[in-house]
Amino acid sequence: MNDLLTDSFVSDAKDHPSREADIEMGTRVPRSNLDLGMEAFNKQIQEVEKQVDKVSGLLKKLKDANEESKSVTKAASMKAIKKRMEKDVD
Repeated sequence: MNDLLTDSFVSDAKDHPSREADIEMGTRVPRSNLDLGMEAFNKQIQEVEKQVDKVSGLLKKLKDANEESKSVTKAASMKAIKKRMEKDVD
């Protein structure tokens, strides 16, 4: 009885040799199929990273201007700092 069951499994494997390989053996997928749509996604990631860097730089400038405004005593200097900060925010 056991021989009958094993023969059916063996013949099934022989009938379908073009099936995908066992997951443990790994699969060979052409690179073009693997990267479908990933190039556009990676491009978007790079654009977002550039925007994050730009915003981080502006944040640093605003923090520096804020610290500078804490020690300013003249109105003209304060107005200049305020204009610079507004320019950075816009």
